[in-house]
Amino acid sequence: MPHLLRWGFFWLILAILLEMANRLFFPLTPDISWAELLFPSEMFYFFNSTGVYFGISALILWGGKHLPLSDRTMLMLMVIGVGSFLLMNVIQPYEGGSAATMLAVVLWAIGVAAVLLWGCLALWGLFDRKGLRLTIAERLYVKEFFFLTVLSCALGSATNTVLRLFAVLFPQTMDLDLYRIDLAYHGFADALFVGFDLHWSPVVKTVVMTVYNLLSIVLLFLLAPTLREGRMAQLHALRFMLVPFLLASVLYAFNPVAGPPAFAGRFPYDMAWIAPLDYGTDFVPPSFRNGMPSMHFTGAMLMVLIAAALTRKIYFYATALFAAITFIATMAIGEHYLIDLIVAAPYCIALGTALMNPPGWQFYKRRIWWANAVCFVIWELLLHFAATRVFLIKCPLFVQIFSAFSVLVAVWGFAAFLRTVWHLPAPAVVTQTDGIMVATPTRVSLRWVSGLFVCSGFAGLLYEVVFAKHLGVIFGGTSLAAYTVMATYMGGMALGAWLGGLLADRVRSPLKWYALFEAAIGVYALATPALFKLIAHIYVALAADVRPDSPVLTLWRVSLGVIVFGIPTILMGTTLPIMFKFLRGYLPGRGNIIAHLYTANIMGAALGALAGAYAILPSLGLTGATHLAALFSLMIALYAIDRLKKLPDAAQAVVTVEAEGIADVGVGHVMLPAQNAWQRRRLGIAALWVVSLGGVVTLALEIVNMHMLAVIAGDSVYAFALMLATFLYGLGLGSTLYDRLRRWLTDPVIATIAQLGIFFAIIISAFQWDGLVGYFASFGPMGAYHHFGFAARELIRAAVCAIIMMPPAFFIGLGYPATMALASDWLKNRGEAAGLGIASLCNTLGNIVGVLLAGFVFLNWLGSNRLLFVLAILSLALALYMAYIGRAAWPQAFRYNNSAQRAGSVAVLIAVIFALWAYPAQWNLTQLTVGANVYFSADNYRGEVIDSRESIQGGLTTVNSLTMKHKNTGERKTVLTLLTNGKFQGNNADEIAAQRGVALTPLLHVQERGDVLVIGYGTGNSAHVLHEQGFARMDIAELAVDMVDIADIHFGEINKLVSQQDNVQMYYTDGRNLLLTQNKRYDLISMEISSIWFAGAANLYNREFYQLVKARLKENGVLQQWVQLHHMQPMDLLYILNTLHQEFRYVWLYVSGGQGVLVASNTEESARLHHLDGRIAASTEDLDVEEKALREDLLLEPLDVDYLAQKLRVPQFFVSTDNNLYLEYSTPKGNALAYDAFTYNVNMLEGVRKERLHKQGGQAPDTGE
Repeated sequence: MPHLLRWGFFWLILAILLEMANRLFFPLTPDISWAELLFPSEMFYFFNSTGVYFGISALILWGGKHLPLSDRTMLMLMVIGVGSFLLMNVIQPYEGGSAATMLAVVLWAIGVAAVLLWGCLALWGLFDRKGLRLTIAERLYVKEFFFLTVLSCALGSATNTVLRLFAVLFPQTMDLDLYRIDLAYHGFADALFVGFDLHWSPVVKTVVMTVYNLLSIVLLFLLAPTLREGRMAQLHALRFMLVPFLLASVLYAFNPVAGPPAFAGRFPYDMAWIAPLDYGTDFVPPSFRNGMPSMHFTGAMLMVLIAAALTRKIYFYATALFAAITFIATMAIGEHYLIDLIVAAPYCIALGTALMNPPGWQFYKRRIWWANAVCFVIWELLLHFAATRVFLIKCPLFVQIFSAFSVLVAVWGFAAFLRTVWHLPAPAVVTQTDGIMVATPTRVSLRWVSGLFVCSGFAGLLYEVVFAKHLGVIFGGTSLAAYTVMATYMGGMALGAWLGGLLADRVRSPLKWYALFEAAIGVYALATPALFKLIAHIYVALAADVRPDSPVLTLWRVSLGVIVFGIPTILMGTTLPIMFKFLRGYLPGRGNIIAHLYTANIMGAALGALAGAYAILPSLGLTGATHLAALFSLMIALYAIDRLKKLPDAAQAVVTVEAEGIADVGVGHVMLPAQNAWQRRRLGIAALWVVSLGGVVTLALEIVNMHMLAVIAGDSVYAFALMLATFLYGLGLGSTLYDRLRRWLTDPVIATIAQLGIFFAIIISAFQWDGLVGYFASFGPMGAYHHFGFAARELIRAAVCAIIMMPPAFFIGLGYPATMALASDWLKNRGEAAGLGIASLCNTLGNIVGVLLAGFVFLNWLGSNRLLFVLAILSLALALYMAYIGRAAWPQAFRYNNSAQRAGSVAVLIAVIFALWAYPAQWNLTQLTVGANVYFSADNYRGEVIDSRESIQGGLTTVNSLTMKHKNTGERKTVLTLLTNGKFQGNNADEIAAQRGVALTPLLHVQERGDVLVIGYGTGNSAHVLHEQGFARMDIAELAVDMVDIADIHFGEINKLVSQQDNVQMYYTDGRNLLLTQNKRYDLISMEISSIWFAGAANLYNREFYQLVKARLKENGVLQQWVQLHHMQPMDLLYILNTLHQEFRYVWLYVSGGQGVLVASNTEESARLHHLDGRIAASTEDLDVEEKALREDLLLEPLDVDYLAQKLRVPQFFVSTDNNLYLEYSTPKGNALAYDAFTYNVNMLEGVRKERLHKQGGQAPDTGE
């Protein structure tokens, strides 16, 4: 069986990945083991599993004459299976089993015999050193049985897992609309169901049910006659059988349909309740979402197609009858609507004939094939969009006409296919080989180079993340600082690429220099922790008392960034041109080499993004991650040196390649039409422009999409890792496809297609945002049936990120090798590697420009909607430019078919015009800001958006307005709510009192009213409350100007425009960086951020921050800090309390308005009770009503926190630092808790307090009250 090994491994890996995902959603209970799942202890299911795992494979090989057992033996085993089945039903009767289950039980004996035979032959062959003990047929059986068993088991596992996952991954289905559309067929499906249910005889019912249940097994069994006739390769049988299952998952996700089971037994008798309901999708409890299109009918028709190509036509007639019964069964038993089968008709013809593509068919040249494909695509699109479904519901005549046309097209296509394959000649007889796949000999294997670049990309991504986090703490958490660091990092890479190209052409052993540079990167990385400390001291000295928004700080950041990043990034940049030069000595084709290196590096980086976020950084911290990345770099260097010793002479290989005349084109790649020097120059210049401007588009697109996904999918550190990883995986997949496309198309054509793909991907993504928000919100009702843990939610979040990030990234990755190959080919007169280095330099400089323009100019000026449109237009312009410059290659791409070329051009023109016309004028901000991604529900509707601000720093800041009616008085009031990326910041209603309580609480411990620092502005209410208390001077640190502007406009009545008061100084920076660079000391530092789990927010709860605060407080100064109690894991809360306690002697925890308030100080003065005006209170009786209310909110006092630290036994281990990043990677998991964390945490801490008091004899300590 050709390609059996490849398909077996593919499905095995897929099944394992899907099973891992399945366990994220459905963890194994402690009383169920894997052994029990695979081979259940119950007798019937044990024999069923044996038959499924081994019997089916054995039966296929027996039918294909590849099983070394006689027919008599197989019949005896079959008799044993039937007899044991009957005996089991006597001993342990089993009811309700399907025909497929019963057949699997019957096959258990065949399966056991096949396994025993395989084991004996495998062991015999293991000790057969000379290869004389086993015949060719026996060796072939050992391999085929093993991989066929792996394939069948993996296929069954994967498909079942997908169905189970989709039952909870798609809470809403379109069944209500589909049922209404199906009414256009005058209740055909309903009538079949009623007839089956009430009128059909038991015999007919049994036949129908048996046929329906046996489909998957019979489909696999058709491999047997195909194998017997030797047509596996001719008919591409494995591809034909397996790809539809892959595509089915995509289609089920595109149009989720549960079928009639969605109506919970009410179909078709009680369906009148649907009439008054609105159109659209609706929640359906967990059940299979496998309705559209009907894969049962598709599978049956695929059987007919492959049977038609076999010599013995009895298979065709049998499968045709089987398909006819399946058509009836799918509706009679209530699994599908008629429209499911109508859509499946052109689908199975288009897909099946294309996958089989037998000799003489050539599907892509047949108009009838295109008609079937177009019909199916139109159906899928009509059913996908709500507006078009409404059209179908209201226009049943159109449904009937288009359905009839679709069936007619499918029948016509089927007839045309039958004429082609009915007398299909038998394939030529080839000599049978021992192996399943025969490898073609090669001069030298260089797969290890891809492995090196995967590891290099992995380490490089870790370096980038670690360096960025280190400098983020030093330079500040503003976007200006972050993107300055990114631009500096890429600048070093660009310089390194250029220098690496120059160097590579001048050295005799590029691989040796590659190893040297990798080793230098690793050694340098080991020194970076000490270097970062030095940089921090230098920066603090230079930035001391300089305003955080001063331009001079950007200069210092760039300069210090160059000092830190210069050496490693330059060294990293050199690796691509150096390795390219090395491979040019052994492999032909510039584009092919670039694609392989780029793919490997990108895939390694994507793996590094995921592993770094979910495993390495949480477990090893920054220092450990740095050491791990350095270890990778050093191991890469050692391995490269080792491989260098085993390589043949590269110079001789170069001569050989050039002599073959394929120096510039990969094996099997299409050659460009002959060009003169001027044409090559023009094409090279065009490629450089596309490389450069394409670099601008790439990074700008990444930034704006990540900005939007922070609103849609969340902005935790995990969410950003998923965004980066999916973007990188898209790049890698695109560059992987380059080599295959290059066998059909030339580089100018591929580059044009890639830019067009980017254009359409951006346009299509513009219509996805609202739907993705609704997707997160749709999980609300599903919570009553299934709880989604953190890992499951991250998987869903990853899918959402992939929907947005991967399509454009795929086309960017596809176009990169093509344009780089064209550019480097034109620049080869400067040197093989130098040309690539210059092209890489241009691309990376474009990346830098994209970062700076998108991050600092256009996103703030145009907004995400307009900026995406501009990027789409730029990609379209690049596509037109490359299409014009490379116009000589287009006739070749269309095989010199002028009519096809004109038709393709017109189709693209129409699609472009429609895309530009349909692009949305603005986002639906009300929908975008519901914040459904946080808790996977959208229960808190806050009204329509009446004002908004959008910037790279502040994200999407909105004010929502909702008019509410008082329950008792009936008075109507407009509630304004301030949101950042959909996350609540405050309102002008009940939150006012809560924010007042949080702001006033620390004043019970503060005597002086000199200087106060407020970190975080929000609605400005907290700052206003503190300003009212008579502080002489107030500093406010806020990251985004947008927040202050929009708050002062809409919440001026409650904040009294505190930001504009004479004694108030605004600093637009993060609070930690302000404390780091300013030497001012404060009586009170008040901090009220919205959520700890936001990326970077946990830096304000780490030990280093508390050390900084301690240094910036006056002698009797106090820190007040908001702390989250809801959706907070108890251990995370203990970490926060203990970390704070490590730096402050006195720590209090209050619970005010449902919020945690931490108060900390190192002076005994703060432990005394104060009035809100700073006067010392003699006792609690001396407090006024408001002060008593605040005091009653006390949950923990210093002695309680001391006791809690003692209970931790080794409290220094329970500390969150800038190095271990505990809180940053742990707190996001709290959003997925299944219990009421607020109540649990409060009860836990109350228990600590009671336990401490109990050990002290029930007496509370004297605190001066």
